Amino acid sequence: MATLHAIGSTSPEDIAPAVADIEPYLDSDRPSVRREAAGCLAAITREVPSDIVDAVPSLVALLDEGAEQRQHAVSALAAVATEVPEATEAAADSLADIAIDESELDHVRLSAIAALGRTVRASSALVIDVFEDLVELYDADNYKLRNNAVALTYEVADLHTDTVKQYVDDIAALLTVDDARTRINASGTLARVAKDFPASVDPLTPTFIDLLSDDNEMVRENACWTLGRLEASEAKATLEERLQEEPNEAVRNRIAWALAEIDPV
Repeated sequence: MATLHAIGSTSPEDIAPAVADIEPYLDSDRPSVRREAAGCLAAITREVPSDIVDAVPSLVALLDEGAEQRQHAVSALAAVATEVPEATEAAADSLADIAIDESELDHVRLSAIAALGRTVRASSALVIDVFEDLVELYDADNYKLRNNAVALTYEVADLHTDTVKQYVDDIAALLTVDDARTRINASGTLARVAKDFPASVDPLTPTFIDLLSDDNEMVRENACWTLGRLEASEAKATLEERLQEEPNEAVRNRIAWALAEIDPV
């Protein structure tokens, strides 16, 4: 099994046909064998994640084992969730526990949050059960953990803005952080909340007006989405000015849309 793992680390396509033969070793009595088998499947998922769907229950069982087994299992589950998100629903609780465990390696926690974010596509209601625990990662020292947590919030907000709106103030604090990806995800999340609960986001109108000048075009576009959904008349003059200065075509189109929402003809 160690030899297969070594081959798979550089050429996963070479061991992909052996998935059915590798899977039983996830239940071996020997931890080292389970570890190598999980490593093989994690490598295979880089090429054909859908091929290991049948092994998901055994991978979930490995989440409670040693660090190396868990690392491989989380990596494999994150890849499976990309193509077959419904297959990873049973792992949601364990993945959430790993995500908020400060003793866990950061890259493993990042993969766990990514897997949850992809699982939302199949069962956002299931992820809501663990969502409140993940919100504490908004304050994570590692900006990548923080960003992944906000990215998950963005996914949840697509269908459950009522759940996310109670965290508007927490998300608002991330609108001006240095990391662009966090600003993108935070502004996009609040744009979604503004669609269903504009009163919850309306106090942030001045901040979103300022974001029309953000360095990142996706943040600027999200600011337009939000201001349009808020029908923020106080943003009209700034939007008109930005329409003349904005270099990005997608943002210009969104500015025009926001102006039409604020002042329909």
